[in-house]
Amino acid sequence: AHVRTVLTTWPFPRWVVNSVIVAGVTTALSVVVSIPAAFAFARLRWRGRDALFLVFLSSLLIPLEVNAIPLYFLMNRLHLLNTYAAVFLPMIGMPIGVFLLRQFYLNIPFELDDAARVDGCGNLRIIWHVILPLSRPALAALIIYMFIFAWNEFFWSMIALQSPRMFTLPIGLRAMQGAYDIEYGIMMAGATLASLPALVVF
Repeated sequence: AHVRTVLTTWPFPRWVVNSVIVAGVTTALSVVVSIPAAFAFARLRWRGRDALFLVFLSSLLIPLEVNAIPLYFLMNRLHLLNTYAAVFLPMIGMPIGVFLLRQFYLNIPFELDDAARVDGCGNLRIIWHVILPLSRPALAALIIYMFIFAWNEFFWSMIALQSPRMFTLPIGLRAMQGAYDIEYGIMMAGATLASLPALVVF
């Protein structure tokens, strides 16, 4: 009965679609961005590489809450508030993907790169034919982490999304909570339904 109420009284299916879009795009684009960046930091030699990586890594120490106000003004100026892009663009820029893949790439023997270059491969072909087939475990870990993180993201989504039709599931579940009373059966039914896709991915 509670599940039926959640699915019929609230725009729950729409929230599921919004969360799937945000989590899917965040995961896909973060992987696409992190692979070449991690390759450049781990496998290529260029001046200032390690210093720049330390600066890049230090951004892990800055919580998202600190960036919320300037990020809000930036998204407002770009007219992206209350859109999917306003939610997934900041998450794509998170350095965790680059850090995770870089640490994995450092453990792949560099002789494989040299052998591929002798055969005439450039950097892109080395990534595609050498690095990616060997880094499936790291990619799987990154995909799972980014999907679950994006699926559960609450703080920034609550700021960036105003329309109930654009809510993701965490914001939708918060909206289901009454101002003066909490219907725990409906809340638990919604939370259970919301957790199923993340459990499937995991």
